[in-house]
Amino acid sequence: MPTPKKVKSLFLARESQEPLLNRLHQRVAAAQTDDKGRYTETAANLISLESIAGSPAQAQVDQDMHQAIATLQQLYVDCGVLSMESLGNLTDQQWQSGAVAYMAAANPHKYYGEGMAVNLGNLPKDTILADISMESFDYRYEVSQESFDDRELSAQMAYSAIFNAQAARQDAVGELLYKTVVVTPDMAAIDVSVTRTVIINEAKHGTSGKPLKLFRRNLIDAAIDPTILAYEATKCTPVFRVGDADNNEQFVATADITPVDYTENGTTWKTSFLKMGTPLNLIGISNNPLVLATGNTGIDESLDHRIELATLALKVVNTDGTSVIPLQTAGLPFSLFQKTQEGADRDMLLHFKNDSLSLRSTSLDVTDAAPVALTYLTNVARVNWIVYLSIKVNGSWNLQDANGQIDASAVTIKNVFEKQPDNSLVEITDATALANLKTALGTMELIGYKLNARRSGLNRRMRGIITDSYTQNERYVMPLGSPISCPTPVTGTRTSTDMAAPINVARQRNSNNAITKLFDYSGKLEAMVNAGDNFGPVPMIEGIGREIMFRPYYKTLPLNVFDIINSMKSHERSADVQAAMVNFIREAVYTGIMESGYMVALDQMTGGSGERPLVAIATDPLIERFLLVDGDTRTLSIAYQNEVASSMDRRMRDHIFIALVRPNTTGPDPLNFGNMLWMPELATNIQQVREGATYNEMMVQPRTLHINTCPWLIKIEVTGLREAVRDLIPLRTDEI
Repeated sequence: MPTPKKVKSLFLARESQEPLLNRLHQRVAAAQTDDKGRYTETAANLISLESIAGSPAQAQVDQDMHQAIATLQQLYVDCGVLSMESLGNLTDQQWQSGAVAYMAAANPHKYYGEGMAVNLGNLPKDTILADISMESFDYRYEVSQESFDDRELSAQMAYSAIFNAQAARQDAVGELLYKTVVVTPDMAAIDVSVTRTVIINEAKHGTSGKPLKLFRRNLIDAAIDPTILAYEATKCTPVFRVGDADNNEQFVATADITPVDYTENGTTWKTSFLKMGTPLNLIGISNNPLVLATGNTGIDESLDHRIELATLALKVVNTDGTSVIPLQTAGLPFSLFQKTQEGADRDMLLHFKNDSLSLRSTSLDVTDAAPVALTYLTNVARVNWIVYLSIKVNGSWNLQDANGQIDASAVTIKNVFEKQPDNSLVEITDATALANLKTALGTMELIGYKLNARRSGLNRRMRGIITDSYTQNERYVMPLGSPISCPTPVTGTRTSTDMAAPINVARQRNSNNAITKLFDYSGKLEAMVNAGDNFGPVPMIEGIGREIMFRPYYKTLPLNVFDIINSMKSHERSADVQAAMVNFIREAVYTGIMESGYMVALDQMTGGSGERPLVAIATDPLIERFLLVDGDTRTLSIAYQNEVASSMDRRMRDHIFIALVRPNTTGPDPLNFGNMLWMPELATNIQQVREGATYNEMMVQPRTLHINTCPWLIKIEVTGLREAVRDLIPLRTDEI
């Protein structure tokens, strides 16, 4: 993997810094004066974007934004602060932030008043719209507040543009995990909305007044949990009603087969095998609670034309005991009912015959236990015998009235084979052996059956799978940050060093806040997310991506490097450590993506475009060097690209954080780990009296907020790295 890109210094050496900054400040101030008339209308629109969205005024704002960026970039080059080749050292978001402050010079008091507004009484319904049914997420901002605190601003507008252009960023880890998004003063808060397709259970409002239990399941969940879409509303599954003699007569006697529970769409009832040779009404006996909730079925209900013999129940009685063994017939030749050549147009006939259904030592009874009646076949001399049966079953059914029955002929043994070690079959022809087998098996009789049948549903009685669109909103309120002040005696002269100080402080604080947010979010996920719980309710945690992934995902993984390497040669030690750590990360990432259903959500969101996330890896500088495998530029192999960044923050020592990001998004995105929201700030220079002394105080009060939108995170706690690299590693003789 290539070495992570290093951010170059924005300024030249200290001895040449002051004249360059002073010159840049002067040139920006002059340019703002010249352009004030050009941006008067745009400056007003910057603080009321919600009223111009989609209008020609919005297009004018976009055009002026590009022009302001181009002006700032040219001034940086002309003053020697940056070269044309190094303009990319400032991110797009930095240039946007600087351009906003540059244009705000046309109306600084109004801009500053909006920026300081804290009244949230008139928030929007949808600020950022993220629709899972679209091919991409869209977002818009709509909050406009009215508040004003008059300050001396005009004289500092040039510095405000420089400050925002250079302070609206973080270190490498911050920008990787929390890409900066520039917002404007009309946004006192930001809403993120996700519209998803959900599957809803069939439910009715009762008369008791108790809360309705309406369960919504994300359609994306169905890619991992197939039971979500397995509801077959028209399937005919017979209902065994305990204590109802008329109903029970249609089923095999409970002494032979005990009815079992069957669950469909959250509703459970008893069912069993239907009795062979008994006339019955299939629709009537299949009136389960879900059907009865719509009322008893009438003459308008009919059967679908596909009726299939699914399973036969074979009763075997001998001296060893009695067993009922299921024989699967679904999908076999002659298992489908066919239209009659003569008779009523809705009559169907079944003529099933088969000589390949078998009994063997591994057969199971209807309770999935070893059949006592087949004990004879479990003898070591016969354990590989396969007893093929000759079976004939006939039946008739009418689709309109749903009446019918099935009858079976006697069951006989067709032939017997013995399976050889090479899986070939040798027929048993010894007359004595065959006679003994027939005697040992005793009597065999088909006593019951199951059908695969459905109601036609032409009367639209059952709605089946119910789908809906469900919108979830999440709001992020941007706080007023702590001020950054740079006081100077009233008789002093401000230098460019004084100007650079707030910039450096703001950038470093942004970086620190990113790490603080990372650890804070990690703790919240660890407390609330159980990655192994794939079927419980989705925890209500920060990160609206939880609404579209199968499950939020979090893992804390210990990695003792000293314990997992076994180098015998010192010069191989570093390569072994690299390989061990990369393999560990690779397995953790692939497992997390699989269990969370992240790729399913991304594919549905992007219309199956094949987009893949960037795996963001944040760590400390020592660990970073071991995440680069010699000759391999794909730490996570060809499936996922990755980027590694390190932070000097001591909290990151011996930690690896792994998140999923979408680097090409321009705003908050539910499948992107997070963002830093930055509101371009205007600087003030106010004369203050403190403790008898008079000062000129340069002050900025950045409004920033780190947010998380995708709850997918892996934290690896690394131990034993230094020992593995520098110490003698004991040779594990048990591995030789």
